[in-house]
Amino acid sequence: SEWEGGELEDAGYLKEDILSTVQMAKIGNIIRLIKEHYGEEIHTELIPLDEPAVYKMFCEGITQDVFHFGTPGLTTYLNSVQPKELEDLIAANALYRPGTMLSETHMEYVQLKNGIREPVYDFGLESVTKNTYGLYIYQEQIMKAVQVLGGFTLAEANGVRKAMGKKIKAKMDEYGARFIQGATAKGCPLDEAEKIWNKLQVFSSYGFNKS
Repeated sequence: SEWEGGELEDAGYLKEDILSTVQMAKIGNIIRLIKEHYGEEIHTELIPLDEPAVYKMFCEGITQDVFHFGTPGLTTYLNSVQPKELEDLIAANALYRPGTMLSETHMEYVQLKNGIREPVYDFGLESVTKNTYGLYIYQEQIMKAVQVLGGFTLAEANGVRKAMGKKIKAKMDEYGARFIQGATAKGCPLDEAEKIWNKLQVFSSYGFNKS
């Protein structure tokens, strides 16, 4: 269409980014050639998500031809993360980006994951950041945090995500006041509620979606 994403959404269309098409075609050709030369059929959907041999390769940085994980910097980062499950790979992909690297959140995650530091959880939000050791990494965590602690509905939480992404100050001020009011009503001290809201806003400048 040659329309920008924002224009498409304003006109009522759903915008989707279709990624990794070249890589998928390459994998398809590899599977075809294996069948042609060796008579063996490979079904990628049958490979378990906890296959140890795969994670061993990720830990060693043997990922040069894996979509999103093939850059030299990310292969080095994987050596530090030492991923053992899919959740670790999702986090590494979200953390090795300019914003999180500038704030050194990516190395903070390594220290927490490897037990060098103990995680600290915000008031009432341990369930939201348990899998990321108290860090906010994904947009979905922001939505869940304002729902759990601020009392927002899921639809309103999605509105917060959009306002943060587009940096709409008037909306953010409105949402911030509501979040602090909702959090304090649930027993969170005022100063801590304000700190949590500020933390969520800082995150919004580099947050990545887990999905």
